[in-house]
Amino acid sequence: WHEFGVYDTAATIDYLLSLTGQSQVSLIGHSMGGSVQLALLSQRPEYNSKVNVVLGFAPVALITHKLPGLLVSLGVQYGNRIE
Repeated sequence: WHEFGVYDTAATIDYLLSLTGQSQVSLIGHSMGGSVQLALLSQRPEYNSKVNVVLGFAPVALITHKLPGLLVSLGVQYGNRIE
């Protein structure tokens, strides 16, 4: 995902901006497409000014180190409501 965002999406944005003469683009991505946008904009902040809006539908993300703690917290707080 990193390479798709940092290289491919960046090159596509630059190409579209040079082709259209516009100063910004709007990005729409689903699943991996949403993650690619997040990778680009976090790793290459200079692209934040080139993007008008990002619509990320169900971006793929991993919460490997926080998930057990999150589940325990939710269980303690809401466990009595689960039937």
